[in-house]
Amino acid sequence: MNGSQVTVVAITIGSREHKGLVNFRRRVAGLTTKTTSGGPTSLKKALTWYYGEEGPVYFKNASAGYYKGMDDIRTALPGIFQEVLSVPGLIFQINTLGGAISDNVEGAYPHRAFSYLGESQAYWESPSRAPVLQEAARRMHDHIAQAGVTRHYANYPDLAFKDWPTAYYGAENYARLQRLKQRYDPENCIRHPQSVQLPHTTSTS
Repeated sequence: MNGSQVTVVAITIGSREHKGLVNFRRRVAGLTTKTTSGGPTSLKKALTWYYGEEGPVYFKNASAGYYKGMDDIRTALPGIFQEVLSVPGLIFQINTLGGAISDNVEGAYPHRAFSYLGESQAYWESPSRAPVLQEAARRMHDHIAQAGVTRHYANYPDLAFKDWPTAYYGAENYARLQRLKQRYDPENCIRHPQSVQLPHTTSTS
C-alpha cells in the first residue's frame, strides 16, 4: 500500500495455477475495477531488475513489530494508513511467519510464537527528501508503539527503539548473551550501537 495503489506479492513454491492461489487472485481482483498482474519471470531477467540500479539507493528499513493477529495492531492501523497514503515512498509491510520458525528450539530468537512480522520501509530518490520520509517512518513507529507492540526483529534494527535488548532478544536471552559476550569477547572487539553489551556496561536506547 503506497499512495495511490496497493501491491500484493504472493510467493509460492510450485505452480502459480495452484487452486488456492488462483482463488486468492480472483478475490483480490474482485475488490477493484483496476488491476494488473505479473507472470512468471526467468531468473536472469529477475536478477537484472534486482541489481539494475545505478548509483546509491536511499532508504530506511526497520522492524514494525511482531503480531499474533489483527487485534495486536488494530489501534495503530488508522495512523499507519494515514502516513502511507499521504507520504509517497513510505511502505508498511506484514510478513507471514510459521513453518520451522515456529519450532520450539533453544536459541536467542524469542519470537517463535508470533505469526506475523511488520516492516516499515521508506525510499527516496533525492537526499533532500530524506527528512520527510524519516519523520514519517518515525510517526508510524510511534503509532505501533502506542498500540503496545514492543517486540522487534533484530535484523530490521532501528536506533530509535526503546529498550532494544529486550525488544530483540527478551530479558532472559539478553542476559545469557551478555554472559557469552563476557566469555568470548571480553575486550568488546565486536561492537556497534546495538551490539550485545558486556554485563557491566549500561545499554542505551
